Amino acid sequence: YIGKWHLGEQGPAGRGFQQWISTDDHGDYINFLVSAGVVPDKRNGRFSKLAISNLPLELSRPKFLEKQACEFIEKHHRDPFILVVGFVEPHSPYNGPLNDEHPLDQVDLDLTATLPESENIPLRYRLMREWQQAEAILDRERLPV
Repeated sequence: YIGKWHLGEQGPAGRGFQQWISTDDHGDYINFLVSAGVVPDKRNGRFSKLAISNLPLELSRPKFLEKQACEFIEKHHRDPFILVVGFVEPHSPYNGPLNDEHPLDQVDLDLTATLPESENIPLRYRLMREWQQAEAILDRERLPV
């Protein structure tokens, strides 16, 4: 198992995985950053979400997970295996090394994302929308302008 674990307290070993490369606050990804010379931005020696999201592509969490997954496949390609890669992104903050890849005026967005609120949509979608709106407000309050 490589990446974000979001399937209970047991952890990957409790679910039968023999290896876990983690992206936790104190795991393999953080060790990778420190070994690459990246200095934690928080007083407690950890990295903020904002600092991690502003790293260059080669130090980004998705690139780290991609590299780990490719190495796993190369190492085990002759053996039967199951590989699960749990990417963290997209989560707030929604910035990253590829954000300026395309001018915003050239990006087509799904118009359903901007539909007015309606009671006719299923409850789970209404709840998700409310949660995402609350997250967006928190992001605006947490992130520097």
